Amino acid sequence: MRDSIPSRAQNRATRTVASPLRNPALSAAASPRHSSTAIHCAKLRAGIVLGMVLTLTAGATLVACSPQDQGDQANGQNAPAEESGAPQQSDLATATAEVSDLVSSVTASCPVGYGETASLVASGSGVVTELPDVEDVISAGETLYRLDDKPVILLPGRLPAWRDMTPGMDDGRDITQLKRALAKLGFADSDELGTSREWTWSLSRAVSELRDAAGYDKGYSLPRSWFQFGPSRLRVDALLATKGQQVEPGAELLSTTGTTPQVTCQIATSQRAYATEGGAADLTFSDGTEASGAIVEVSAKSASGPEESDYLAVIIEVTGDALTHQQTGTEARVQLTDTVALGVLAVPVTALVALTDGGYGVMKAGDSPTYTRVQTGRFS
Repeated sequence: MRDSIPSRAQNRATRTVASPLRNPALSAAASPRHSSTAIHCAKLRAGIVLGMVLTLTAGATLVACSPQDQGDQANGQNAPAEESGAPQQSDLATATAEVSDLVSSVTASCPVGYGETASLVASGSGVVTELPDVEDVISAGETLYRLDDKPVILLPGRLPAWRDMTPGMDDGRDITQLKRALAKLGFADSDELGTSREWTWSLSRAVSELRDAAGYDKGYSLPRSWFQFGPSRLRVDALLATKGQQVEPGAELLSTTGTTPQVTCQIATSQRAYATEGGAADLTFSDGTEASGAIVEVSAKSASGPEESDYLAVIIEVTGDALTHQQTGTEARVQLTDTVALGVLAVPVTALVALTDGGYGVMKAGDSPTYTRVQTGRFS
């Protein structure tokens, strides 16, 4: 129903290690329990990991470790705190330890939509005689709505219109913006219009062409009630007025959004490390479709009530066309990651053995398993 105004991969090194799936004697000594995914430690010295034996239990969290001087091993100082019931070689299973970048992640349920909404208000007074449909996309140069059956035209520009545009008016930024808008729509050459803040004869001619294309009487001025500055394209999210309604300037008519489908997450301000503009996101939609995305905007938001907390709004654009098939308002499961360590070896935390003289070790492969002291590092 709208009128269109005519114009002119990561590389990983892996090593195989053996590990018992159950070791009651040592699991009691393999100390601290950790609530999240991994403990991250410094990079292992070359050659130490080969043949390492790890004590595991099912579902174990991970730890990345750095071996310390093994000189004490020959003296028996690195013996486990409990030696009774030590695992036999036949009890050991094989596992793979990977030298790679380690990441921590946070998962959130985030709505699918078109971002934040904005209200479009009447630029003049009159009776609403035509409105767009919900989900319509309106481009610059097209009619937003009609008052008293006269079209109100969308012109590209960020600065809101606050006065009539007419020859002889005071200089201002809105004149420069109008010149750029008319040049973009093809009603005049940009070099001819220029970008000065003063009204010129070439601008009058361009306005006259716009009026003629829109069906207005001939003239060189553009009343404020005939146009609105806004984005080059917008989507109608909801109607806030009805046909036949008498409105005054400032009355809400439409709720609008951008035209690019996106996912918007809310995360705690303490999770800022997971959300950086340009960062990656992994998404799973309600229908099971999986997709990758990129964080395009992160903004701090204030709590709306006394019992709520400040948060970060994270806007994610999805790679490919996966999002176009998703219904607005459904939820997507979004995983955001933060790389906390580079080139480390991760082993299950239950592979750690409490040593008699303090600290932790892991078992080193061989016919007679021995223990290598390790230094643990960061948690994630």
